[in-house]
Amino acid sequence: MRVSPVQGPRAVGPFARRSTRSSTSFAGDGYSDVIVGAYTQDAGATDEGNAFVYHGGATGIPTTPTTTLDNPANQAYGNFGNSVASAGDVNGDGYADVNVGANGQDAGALHGGNSYFYQGGSTGIPTTPTTTLDNPANQASGRFGWSVASAGDVNGDGYADVIVGAPGPPGGVGNA
Repeated sequence: MRVSPVQGPRAVGPFARRSTRSSTSFAGDGYSDVIVGAYTQDAGATDEGNAFVYHGGATGIPTTPTTTLDNPANQAYGNFGNSVASAGDVNGDGYADVNVGANGQDAGALHGGNSYFYQGGSTGIPTTPTTTLDNPANQASGRFGWSVASAGDVNGDGYADVIVGAPGPPGGVGNA
């Protein structure tokens, strides 16, 4: 596969490079796709964050995003896109899904954090999350969504599982 450089003001800079992942095909077309998190992107609110999906094709990766994922909470300093990953195929439909962390979201507690799941399909990734996970500890500054990753099929049920990290408050204990 030939990869073209991703260019433009929305996909460059030190904070865009922090969370970039290549993946399997979100649209099931056989071409690898890329998701880029830009957690300090001002998209309606300061440092609200975005994630950008680029679908691969016969000529490589396009220079403009195929899909832009906006912070569903529209929250300033929510840091949506702090972490991004392919979630594997969590619902068994044959398409790779996406997990986007927003570790600064005020979900139940100040900076408790969220993780958002988007299910892939024949047209790629939708702009609205399928599932939102809140910090299960409901802990202020827990930063749930600091890291996200596919965990494979941990429990052997035939579906991909995910892991979401939360470093916890300063001086506290983190969780995953």
